[in-house]
Amino acid sequence: MLTLDDLVIADGQVVEIQSIATAVCVHFVDWQEEHWSLEFKGVMALKSLGVEGEDLDRIQINIEPESKEFNFPVSFSSFFSAWTGERVMQIVANACEIRRIERCDLPIYLPHSFIQNLSV
Repeated sequence: MLTLDDLVIADGQVVEIQSIATAVCVHFVDWQEEHWSLEFKGVMALKSLGVEGEDLDRIQINIEPESKEFNFPVSFSSFFSAWTGERVMQIVANACEIRRIERCDLPIYLPHSFIQNLSV
């Protein structure tokens, strides 16, 4: 299974963001024009500063083990702009699944199976 560390973020773009309850689905296109669905589950926070269409430089992932605030590990995924170097999106969640999608899958919608499995 792919992780965010495996995905090449540099020179890619976020095309679309969808969110419901505790889930966020990010449609990402990498530098080779490959389309990816980043499905975050157990989302506690999403901060986006106009990331759609922004050229990205990198993603920084910080995992916080159990702490006073949470009884489980939490991942802080920060996406940075290629032009300004500033963080343009941050997602705080406890899981992320990555899958390659085809152009014909667009626009992506949160799959029914994804919505049913939000209890992660």
